[in-house]
Amino acid sequence: MALTGETIRKLGLLKLPELVSIIAEQDSVAQTMSMTFDERMDCIVDQLYEIKNENRIRTLSKSARFKYPQADLSSMLFLPERELDRAMFINISSCVFVQTCKNIVLYGPTGCGKSFAACSIGKAACRHLYKTKYIRFPDLMSSYKELADHSARMRFLRRFSRYDVLIIDEWLKDVPSDQEISFMFELVERREDVHPTIFCSQYSPSEWVTRMGASVKSESITDKFIYDSLLVGFNDFNMRNYLAKQNPKKWC
Repeated sequence: MALTGETIRKLGLLKLPELVSIIAEQDSVAQTMSMTFDERMDCIVDQLYEIKNENRIRTLSKSARFKYPQADLSSMLFLPERELDRAMFINISSCVFVQTCKNIVLYGPTGCGKSFAACSIGKAACRHLYKTKYIRFPDLMSSYKELADHSARMRFLRRFSRYDVLIIDEWLKDVPSDQEISFMFELVERREDVHPTIFCSQYSPSEWVTRMGASVKSESITDKFIYDSLLVGFNDFNMRNYLAKQNPKKWC
């Protein structure tokens, strides 16, 4: 199946340069010569789909800007001391939570591995071709406060409302201001029953109102994450200390 220079040029314009190498690879294998045209086309489409799919996953993972780009649920350490439910994380990796808009709250002390777990879940979402974003809450609010006018802030809010999966790390590490609580109230309202949000926090949802200060908005945010979320508590087993002693190649 020799391709002319003009055909190769057109495939490039169609953003299908991979077809050239796929066909060349087929031509170099004697077995393919005995295949029918339909069989060869099936193989070409399968290979092209796999390549395009992997490229899309890489793009989504890079755009998500994970704190731990290498994070993966398959590399999480389910040590007995951590008391984590492996089956639950395997179920999460199927990304049914995205389809059902089920929020997830990962909470526990510093160093217990919440951020790695969140990035691992986000990576699984990228593999299912969901547009995912990881951001620390202080960075989110810093970017929001830098915007000069109301229109820019509304565009910012709409942008973060539309991610298929939004991971907010370091939630309530510092006591939020009224402005920050108002922003989160609007963001949670817009994402509710549309897209799931993953929170990483040192505090369980039962402590959120106390941390934010009693108000209608803080109570509303808390209610949504106490009664309609998957709550995953991490104990005080410190993974940073463990890994510093073990010095393994895997983190998390």
